Amino acid sequence: QSQKIKIHALDYLEVNGTIDTNGRGHAPGTGPGEGCDCSGTSGGRGASGGAHGGNGGASDRNDCSVPTDSYGDGISSIETMGSGGGKCHGDDNGYGGGLIHLKSDNKMVLGPSVIISANGNDAGTQSSLWGTRRGGGGAGGGIWLSTNTLIASTTSKITAKGGNGNYYRSHSTQNYCYGSNSDFSSGGGGGGRVLIETTSAIMADGTNGLDIVIELNGGSRATYCSGAQNGMGGSLTFRGLNVNSPIDVYISETSIVSDLSDVFFEGVKAITLNSNAELYTVERSMDFRSYGSTFETFIMAENSKLKNHIDGVVLIKNIQMHSTSTVEGSTVNINTNSFTCANNIMASNLVNITANDARIKLSATVQSQKIKIHALDYLEVNG
Repeated sequence: QSQKIKIHALDYLEVNGTIDTNGRGHAPGTGPGEGCDCSGTSGGRGASGGAHGGNGGASDRNDCSVPTDSYGDGISSIETMGSGGGKCHGDDNGYGGGLIHLKSDNKMVLGPSVIISANGNDAGTQSSLWGTRRGGGGAGGGIWLSTNTLIASTTSKITAKGGNGNYYRSHSTQNYCYGSNSDFSSGGGGGGRVLIETTSAIMADGTNGLDIVIELNGGSRATYCSGAQNGMGGSLTFRGLNVNSPIDVYISETSIVSDLSDVFFEGVKAITLNSNAELYTVERSMDFRSYGSTFETFIMAENSKLKNHIDGVVLIKNIQMHSTSTVEGSTVNINTNSFTCANNIMASNLVNITANDARIKLSATVQSQKIKIHALDYLEVNG
């Protein structure tokens, strides 16, 4: 345990226990993305959550009612910690998560019970009356893994979550949340940043690929007074270091990556959403064209979900979707040689499909304000 943990193995690094910088980052009310502090209890305001990879959640009203902006680099390196949530009348607990950098020049092994954790702290325990520690949640910290060969179990866990915001309540039976009254709710902390880079990735059973548990969600807002916001999820980057032998990445059902500010893949050949897995981004587009020339295949297993309702989803190359999977976005653009749709594709504005061979199966549902399908050779519609 420490504020910052850096381990550099010149040959071999094996981790089987817990590496923890939870709540050891920036203190409440400090850091590059510090939360806005609340005011006095007379006509008070809640505090906003701290930021890092994701924005900190706004409070319910007054000066702190805008999100705290994210900061830092999660693509090429991670050197930043999570900022503290806004302070509120002392005894605050919304510390950000610290920084973890694990590097092995040859091989890194993550055992089945590993927890590598840089979570932001909750502002405090919510109570029914008065209560202390009423501020915003701390932001998740930074975790950076770098090696030549990464061997990991499917239960190995990496987590950089934001902490929950708290509230102030002045009366046991009456609600004083509005106008010049004193009650308020504070926002959740933003998620942190995770960067995993390796030349090759192997699961514990010998299967090629990386399939671990990752938690990057933002902290929850306090719900006593309406209007406060959850923190935004953080940023996630997978990088394969050998373009001639790109890695495969699997998103697990138990990962919490359903509100990310950003996700980026480089040097990755195939991306698979496992059964019941969910991958959402709430900022920027989810554009698979940006994942480089090594990317070839995107697979969605049963009941998996891919969403981006801000700038939409762009899918290319070899796309395999189970009939119970779902793609949602403001727009959904699909450009591939052969496309078979047997699942749900839903967009608020536009679904645009271009393929040499396009087949809409009986089980498929395609919904949007505008739907454009251009088959260069063959189009079959049954759904």
